[in-house]
Amino acid sequence: MQGVANGGLLLAVMVLCSVYLYGQSGTAEAHYDTGIKALEGGDLNGAEQQFRATLKLRPDFFEARQNLAITLAQKGNLREAAAGGA
Repeated sequence: MQGVANGGLLLAVMVLCSVYLYGQSGTAEAHYDTGIKALEGGDLNGAEQQFRATLKLRPDFFEARQNLAITLAQKGNLREAAAGGA
């Protein structure tokens, strides 16, 4: 259980670093990068939230839509994943 807690802490630190490096937490790119880090860390809910935030700011962000679909598929939401998260 200790490893899981430390993994969560590591993910939180990575997310904070990503937001800090961009300097603007509200940019589509910052949300996308945070989503990627969440996805890589196994935080599917966090990844979904960040990819949706990205697409709200930039609906044409192909990679965000693609990774949202991947995230949704991993969560078992196959119908929504096939629709591209729409």
